[in-house]
Amino acid sequence: MKKIIQNRVYDTETAELVASYHDSTCAERLYRKRTGEFFIHGRGSSDSDDYAVWKGNRVSGSERIKPLTPKLAMAWAAKHLNRQQYDDIFGAVADDQKITISLSLPVGAINTLKNAAAEQGRTASALIAELILQCLRD
Repeated sequence: MKKIIQNRVYDTETAELVASYHDSTCAERLYRKRTGEFFIHGRGSSDSDDYAVWKGNRVSGSERIKPLTPKLAMAWAAKHLNRQQYDDIFGAVADDQKITISLSLPVGAINTLKNAAAEQGRTASALIAELILQCLRD
């Protein structure tokens, strides 16, 4: 598939396929252009969150190309690939390297977090990182 978006050409025939992901409703492929730019070529059914489109009075599936910033490509890969696949594309990530994420949490949990962090003289991020490593590490 070839698409021009904001005067940039995205072509699955000339770009390097670096990863792919699929589930029961969609399939996505991560590509890297010779310029280093990333994009997703995705195709999904009418049940997919990202590819369902209205055509008249009914929903159907679609396919499209989505350009990605390096940060968004890394987020996509972190969500859909294992650690080795991620490292093969972007290089190894040090355990102390930080990545910004967005979470939706209940207000009570946020208040508890802020209070605990203040009592301990730490940042909320440091407290969450410690809790994750203590509770969820293999």
